[in-house]
Order: sequence, then structure tokens, then C-alpha cells
Amino acid sequence: SVATKVRDAHTEELMRIPGAVGTGIGIESSGVAEIQVYVKDSTAAAEAPRDSSIDSVPIVIQETGEIQPY
Repeated sequence: SVATKVRDAHTEELMRIPGAVGTGIGIESSGVAEIQVYVKDSTAAAEAPRDSSIDSVPIVIQETGEIQPY
């Protein structure tokens, strides 16, 4: 998908968001694909890109806490 290609092209930039622990692709309620950035804690710095987009693909910040592998 376009969102996946944009995310993959900008992963390094997205992971520089303070507290970022991962990224994913989701679908808005309107059916539009979005880039999700998972952050450990919802801080003002982490939330700064909340209402932004890259190459017309919306960015959504989601607080997940620490992600632990099993």
C-alpha cells in the first residue's frame, strides 16, 4: 500500500519521535490508511506530530508503554 511505502521510506525519521518504540499501518474510521507511531509515554514532544502527515498519509501517535518481546 502507499502508506506502507511511505512508512518504510521514513522509518528512521519516525523513530526519532521522542519515545518511539515502533511503527505500524492502520485504517482510520473513514477507511483511509494511516501511519501509526507507537510511543512509550504520551509526552508533549511525542505528541507534536499528532496532526501531521508525510506524503499525504496521516500520522497517528499511540501510547503503548514499553513493548516487550516474548
